[in-house]
Amino acid sequence: MFRSAPATLLPAVLLAALLAACAPSGPAPAPDPTTPSPTALVPLPERPFEIRVDDLDPCALLTPDEIADLGLEPGGNLDVRSSALYRGVTALCSWQGFEPRSFSVGVSLSV
Repeated sequence: MFRSAPATLLPAVLLAALLAACAPSGPAPAPDPTTPSPTALVPLPERPFEIRVDDLDPCALLTPDEIADLGLEPGGNLDVRSSALYRGVTALCSWQGFEPRSFSVGVSLSV
């Protein structure tokens, strides 16, 4: 069964009008030269103290109840490897889930 032209054209016209109403009017304002760009590096503050994560198992950070609440399969997969990015060893634990669709969650610690 075919729809009449006005019935199919009306939603398209309404969508175009809505998008046109949301579009900014006029040229974009020039950026303020005194404001640093979002990509500018900002120095991080000094850490008040060091938190050691050397002996932490990332697979033990979630309880069995938390794993079940998140819809994950029990028994995370631990992967420990050298990391050039963090200049040390990185321990990663990942879990898989399948409901309502396939997904994964990972927790990583750099030691």
